[in-house]
Formats: sequence, structure tokens, C-alpha cells
Amino acid sequence: MSLCASSSWHRSFGTVVPREVSSTHADPFPSVPSPLARAPIPSKLSFKAEAMHVGASIDLQALARHAACQGRSQHLYRGCLVVGLAQDEAPEALEGPALPPGSYMAAFTFGSVVFFDARDSSSVDSFLKAARECCARGPAPASSRRWAEEFAVVVDPSLKSPSELSPERIALRRFDANNLLVIAQVLAQSVALDAYASAVEAALTRFCEMSRELAGGAKMAGLEQGELLRLVASNNIALADIISKLGVHERFDVAWKTPEYGRVWEFLRGELELEGRFKTLDMKLNFVQDNLKYFLEIIQNRKNNTLEWIIIFLIGAEIGLTLVNMAQHGAFV
Repeated sequence: MSLCASSSWHRSFGTVVPREVSSTHADPFPSVPSPLARAPIPSKLSFKAEAMHVGASIDLQALARHAACQGRSQHLYRGCLVVGLAQDEAPEALEGPALPPGSYMAAFTFGSVVFFDARDSSSVDSFLKAARECCARGPAPASSRRWAEEFAVVVDPSLKSPSELSPERIALRRFDANNLLVIAQVLAQSVALDAYASAVEAALTRFCEMSRELAGGAKMAGLEQGELLRLVASNNIALADIISKLGVHERFDVAWKTPEYGRVWEFLRGELELEGRFKTLDMKLNFVQDNLKYFLEIIQNRKNNTLEWIIIFLIGAEIGLTLVNMAQHGAFV
């Protein structure tokens, strides 16, 4: 089964236009040809953009209503919730087109959270806890590895070009809502790919164990159909999430229409090798799918063989009973 990029992602991430948090996602975002206005940056700033994966899916409406996010500036976009982390910031601070300098969190429906300039570890832990509590299908197990991705960001108003990109950092002349969402999207997708790749690796490890059992002459006594069905379900869920939510091949409208943001988007994708990792994950998912079919066929063949022997036994018993009946009635005389 080959993965196809979700066509919904392009529609889901239109040009960034702030709006109030509402109880539904029914209204489409208007298309605005020009990028958002930007808040003036008084001096050079340096900070980290750090992404973490907390679960398979985050309910953004529930997160917006969570106590940790109440009383803070926030805007709900298609597939992404942006929250200002400063406690002294007015709730309406993000209502205008300008993005005030400060700490921000961007949460995505596919389970990733990205922090910008979040230096207070206790505050980060508090918002991560809130995001985990709003995971629609439950948070990632506490014992699982903490998937994280980070990149250095420098805001320097003296730059001659809108951005200067290097493997060490992203230097921006202005940091606005569009830059925030473009950077957050790529980092969030990167950690989500890591989490899905880990789940697929676990399935591949199990299949290797099964193959070694078969090579050693085992009868696959430990292989149960229920276990295989669970693996089938997990593989299908991962496949559906990657296609419908992750949208690895899609970008915000602003990254399509404005070279300033498109350049940042393309650079980060290349630097984090998103395309190559996605193809590798696609290949592994297809390999898992093929192995599932193979082992399910083995179980089915074993059942068919058992049924065949039962049928042979019943036919033999019927013949034996017929012969006994004929002998009792003197049919052989």
C-alpha cells in the first residue's frame, strides 16, 4: 500500500488569518493574498523552537478551553492552536495581525506541540501536561521515549534579506505569525514521523522474531491470531493518521504564495530530511503490511489443514458406519 499525501492539508492551512476560538471548524478561512503585518522587533533576539510529540491526536478545542490556556492570548487555526505563554499578556493580544515578541506554543491535531522561546521549564511541563490531557486517543505511554526536535532561531532586524538559513540556525529579519506556523509545522511533522517510525520498528522487530521461529522449525505456537489482528489495526491506524493528518507533502498557503515563507519551509524540510524519512517510513509500512498478510495466510492455512483432516475423518466415519450397517443387514452374504 503506497502512501499518498493528504490533499486536505493544503486546504487546512490557508493564509494565516487570526480568528476567535469557536466550538466548530465549519467556517473556511478566507484567502488573503498578502502576508500578515509584522510587529516591529526592537533588537536582536535568539531563542529555540522545540517540538515534542505527546500523543496520536490532540483535541484543539479542548486544549483551548483547558485551564492552563485560559486568560492567555490564543488563536485556533485549521489544524493548529497558537497560545501566548506570557501570563501578563492580554487575551486579545493576538487579535490583530501583528505578533508581539514573546513565548508561544503551537499545538497540532496530529499530536505534536512546538514551543518558541519557552525558557521556563515548569511552564513547558504545565502546557505539555495540558496537551496530554487533551489527547483524543490518550497520551503516549509515560514509559515511552520522549520524541523531541529543536532548532535555533535568531531575529535580527538588520538583515538585508528576509531570512538567512544555515544548518545551525534560522535567522529572520522579522518573526511573525506566518514564520511561527511555517517553522512549527515542519518541526511538528518531524517529531510525529519519529513517533510513527518507532511504532513501525516495534512491529518489524516482532516479525523478525516470528521469522526466526519459523526458520528454527518452530510451529509458531506463540503466534496468535489476536496478536496479528492488533498489529493489523495498529498499522492501519498509523497509515490513516499519516495520510489524513500529517500532510507531509502539503504546506500552508502562505508558503506557496510568498517566497519569503516558502524558502524557510523548504529549507527546514531539507535540513530535517522529511522527504527521505517519509519514504523510508512508507517502505516500512508496506513491508509490515506484506508480513501481516504472510503470517495471516499461514494461520489460515493451518486452520484449513485442520478442517481438511476433520472432513476426512468424518467421511471415513460415515463409510465405516455404512459398512457396519450393511454387515448387520446381511448385505455381504
